[in-house]
Amino acid sequence: MRMHYILAACLSVLLSWSTQADVKTIAMELDASELQQLTLQVGVGQIKLKTADTDIIELRVDVTGEKRWWFFTHKVGDVELNQQRTGHQLSLSIDKDNTKQDWQLTIPQSLAVRAELGVGQLYAEHLTADVYIDIGVGQISAKLDANQYQRIQLTAGVGNVQLKNAPSEAKSERHLVGGTLKLKGSGQSELKASVGVGDISLTHQ
Repeated sequence: MRMHYILAACLSVLLSWSTQADVKTIAMELDASELQQLTLQVGVGQIKLKTADTDIIELRVDVTGEKRWWFFTHKVGDVELNQQRTGHQLSLSIDKDNTKQDWQLTIPQSLAVRAELGVGQLYAEHLTADVYIDIGVGQISAKLDANQYQRIQLTAGVGNVQLKNAPSEAKSERHLVGGTLKLKGSGQSELKASVGVGDISLTHQ
């Protein structure tokens, strides 16, 4: 009977280890008063982006180690945020394989964004400046003022693209498994979004 209790206790500990993910959170504020473009490079995960009347970048990244075996996950204790400033551009990335990265950012309204994501989702609100998004496999969803844009171009290799409540007529083409959508407006900014496999859904507000 005692052996049964010991085995049960060991099994409980092992199950506890198997359900505990290794997670590290990075949170900071970055001066963006002299920046014109922000570049994000993410392997696997999601990006949540919104703009505000501010001159700083508020950043939070939750980095989770993927499971390596049934009982173990990749450790992320040594994860660091890579920052590279070149002129008026700032590039941010976390070079750590076998991780899932959840990014949450609040940025200035006038800051252009270039985001590259291997696998995952990007959600954005209140976009007005230049935006360039490229996702390998996943989804793009954004709320924006389409009147701020001179050109909007959406491309899905395999999947769907749509612009809801478009203020003017958009040209769309559908091929066998994917499609494109283009809109010309009276604004000053440009938005290009592409996904290899997945969907793009924008909503004009």
